[in-house]
Amino acid sequence: MPNEVSATIPMMQNIPMTERRFIVACTFRDFTGTRNDRIQRAFLESLAAQTHAGIHLAVTLFGEKHVPDVIREYGLDATFFETGTPHKICCTELWTNAASLVKRPDDTVFYTNVDHLFDPDFFVEVERLLPEDGSLISFPHRICESLEDHEKGLRIEDGSGEPAMVRGQAMLPDPSILPPMFRMDPNKWLPDIVAVSGGLIANRTVLERYARWQLVDLWPGIAQSVMLAFLAPPERRLNIVFQRRYDEIVNDYRADAAADKTAETFVEMRKAVFHANKHNMEQIAGYSEEAGLLDQCALSSPMRKIEQMATYTVAGTPQQQKAYAAYLEYWRNIYAAHHSSRNHDDPVFIAEQADLVQAMKGGFD
Repeated sequence: MPNEVSATIPMMQNIPMTERRFIVACTFRDFTGTRNDRIQRAFLESLAAQTHAGIHLAVTLFGEKHVPDVIREYGLDATFFETGTPHKICCTELWTNAASLVKRPDDTVFYTNVDHLFDPDFFVEVERLLPEDGSLISFPHRICESLEDHEKGLRIEDGSGEPAMVRGQAMLPDPSILPPMFRMDPNKWLPDIVAVSGGLIANRTVLERYARWQLVDLWPGIAQSVMLAFLAPPERRLNIVFQRRYDEIVNDYRADAAADKTAETFVEMRKAVFHANKHNMEQIAGYSEEAGLLDQCALSSPMRKIEQMATYTVAGTPQQQKAYAAYLEYWRNIYAAHHSSRNHDDPVFIAEQADLVQAMKGGFD
């Protein structure tokens, strides 16, 4: 059954403004002296360095004490919301809080984790590329194991690549055959930023639906596509990966476990995540059915993330669009073979995959 809670319904106003406003929906770990402090400060530094002047943070606090003071150090405009739930985190609350700040339809709600680093013109480019009444992602993004690696220009995709793991089996023994951008498994990873036109989310029907199908504690990553980006129809969903990418710095989840007095070990924390995901997947399914999105979400498919990514239009040249389609098909084939009796050593399979690799490389010619 859905969670019955009240929704805040914002009223949009016609306020003259020369530049689209970005309302950044986010939450932070508290600043307690862990490695994550440096990552979150780097995120704030990258926002403060943006050439776009219309950035405003909508920060939801789940009991964190030091976050407002740290954000103020960077001179960023921000509104702080104290959580209305008893849970450790609630991503639908992040979105409704951000929506409450939308003043006009061309404001943009920008959902992001706070372990991302953006080039200074990132938001200017998002403003330029975001479709009217649409949504936008950039995937696959780059991943760095640490801030030190980022400062050295070392990213996972530029080395041997992280093995794609499915049920504990290495699915891609030699990632070096792929262009670096396409070494990220699109059925394991997912878009971590979503920009959506304010007029789509600051909508009574949408906000009441969020209230009925709340996602609490840690949530499945498909939520930001299904429940946020999919507010726009497929023809207005854009992936700008060939225009702009961003860097993710891997967080220290064990530091969270150490600070979590209700979880004695990291393993206990991960078990709690599993149970939260089970509940939240049921919520996502209920939301998707009510919103008429089941045919786009492929929730019962073992390749649901790939199928969801295929609904976005890729901004770029025809060669880049063909390369991206080959990227998804290449990984789709790997998963299809894993879930069937098809042998990865089959010469026909190898030849088909080799053709897709060449198509991927064509996107960088």
